[in-house]
Amino acid sequence: MVENATGTGDMERASQASRTARMLNIIGIVVGVIFLIIVIVIVVVGRNTK
Repeated sequence: MVENATGTGDMERASQASRTARMLNIIGIVVGVIFLIIVIVIVVVGRNTK
């Protein structure tokens, strides 16, 4: 999307698409880290209950 907008000279749309992509990447990383922490806690708690 950014490349198409940049190629046509629409820098505002390219900038917006770039900001959206950056935000989605950050959200994905945060969700992934939270999921990883939850899995680690479940594994640790599961080992301690046996």
